[in-house]
Amino acid sequence: MKKYDKLIIKAKQAYDKGDLDLASKYYEEAFKEKIIIADYLMLAYIYVDLNKYNLAEKIFKNVKMIDDGIEVHFGLANIYERTGRKKDAIELYSKVVEENDDFDIAHFSLAYLYDEIGEEQEEDINGDNISKAVIHYEKSLQLNNNNFWAHINLGSIYERNNIDDKALYHFSKAYEIDKNEKMVCYNLGVVYSKIKQYDKALRYYLEELKKENPYPSSYYNIGILYKDGFKDYDKAQYYYLLGLEKNQEDYNIWYNLGCVHALKKDFENAFNCFKYIYYKKKKYLGYLDQDEELEEFRKTNYYMMLKNGL
Repeated sequence: MKKYDKLIIKAKQAYDKGDLDLASKYYEEAFKEKIIIADYLMLAYIYVDLNKYNLAEKIFKNVKMIDDGIEVHFGLANIYERTGRKKDAIELYSKVVEENDDFDIAHFSLAYLYDEIGEEQEEDINGDNISKAVIHYEKSLQLNNNNFWAHINLGSIYERNNIDDKALYHFSKAYEIDKNEKMVCYNLGVVYSKIKQYDKALRYYLEELKKENPYPSSYYNIGILYKDGFKDYDKAQYYYLLGLEKNQEDYNIWYNLGCVHALKKDFENAFNCFKYIYYKKKKYLGYLDQDEELEEFRKTNYYMMLKNGL
């Protein structure tokens, strides 16, 4: 067996074991003998995984001079996406799907980039970028309906735009694929809360909290659910306090905990919550004047103390 072939075998064995550094070294040694394009591209993808983007880009551009095909376009697009060159990445991913409309990962990557840009520009679902994101997420799911993140991301677009039936469909599909992934239960809780199916919302929020690293906003949302949905102020207070154990600087929780105390007519503790916000985030105090939950609190001296700057 020739030296090149032996080195390539060792490189592939190292790659299969997950040792990318060793695999890259064997490939580099092999290419001192000769270069076969398929193996050369494999090294480029390994460099991408190792975040050695300059080395990967050099290989793709070398191959491009010989074969300006789909693998080169996809590889360069992936580098540009990872390094923040979104427009260049979109241009190349678009070429990929023009060359092969069945390339589901390219559709997903295009959707993700359009989605990011659309969110940055605060577009709704009719915006140019978000509408393209929807098209490419849906196409990627036509090709591979088991793409967890395509369901999550597309569901998130629909949820943001209050198209709750479609959001629920995609979050439910994601749950079927991997219910243990972070946020999927949280997202289901959000949609069920919006459509006032509070028991289901609570079920999914509590399931989220059982995970090793639950999504932090779950505590706040359960508190809101108990306060606004079930009118159970003691349990709302309990989950708000759990949330503050995780993040003492969550001012949404401090404000709503103050509201819970006010609803329980515990005006002193309500005042203490709002006083904490006063020293940290005064903008939250603007809600005190209009919040219906604080109607009784506004009749107290505690409210006047806050209005008069303590």
